[in-house]
Amino acid sequence: SRAASNPHLTPFFAIVFLYSLLQSQEKNSKIFWAILSGVCLGIMFQLHYLAASLAPLLLLFLIRKMPQQFTASMAGFVFLMLPQIAFEIKNEFFVTNLFIKQITSGNNLATTQSFVSHLQISANQLFNIFLSNKTATPFALLILTGISFILLIKKPKNQIVLIVLLASIVFQLILTSLYSGSIEPHYFSTVYTSFALLFGFAIWFIFSKIGNVFVKSLLVLLLAQILFQNALNLN
Repeated sequence: SRAASNPHLTPFFAIVFLYSLLQSQEKNSKIFWAILSGVCLGIMFQLHYLAASLAPLLLLFLIRKMPQQFTASMAGFVFLMLPQIAFEIKNEFFVTNLFIKQITSGNNLATTQSFVSHLQISANQLFNIFLSNKTATPFALLILTGISFILLIKKPKNQIVLIVLLASIVFQLILTSLYSGSIEPHYFSTVYTSFALLFGFAIWFIFSKIGNVFVKSLLVLLLAQILFQNALNLN
């Protein structure tokens, strides 16, 4: 990007968070990776509160019966949040009370009808960030979803990676759609990397299944066009 703001820093910590989270799922993995995942989550949360959408991924430790890693990850998160916690205590929980007030008032929460509408807008926003083509969004969504399910079924060793990537995107879409205001592109900065990696999985799958050089060349040209279009749309 040609400009700097908090959300622009989020993708870097998001990819480190995902990598450390997945590394900590390996057998005999060092506790360092679990701590690092919590640290990155804490940094992202202070950069933008919508990073809270990634917090449920830490439950993966409990689901896979890894309480030590879960505790280490939470410790890393709390450690990074100490400045924020100190600020809250010193200022009579100013931000917390403001957040609770906004939730309880209902002014910032979408209704059931607007939530469904925002969910569609959020999905379009996320795809448009990468594809820069609204017409291609439904087809890209269908292809990406189909390939993801095929990989989940036929590639057991990739299941945990795909589940984490898909879950992070779904959680982000849901949390963003709960907001009653306008949906901005930077709201998805925490899952830019998840989407890019998932898109990479789909491209790898297509390449591995297609033997025709001409078709592969067309695919490469399509990817080049997407990258070129995104470069033109930088702001």
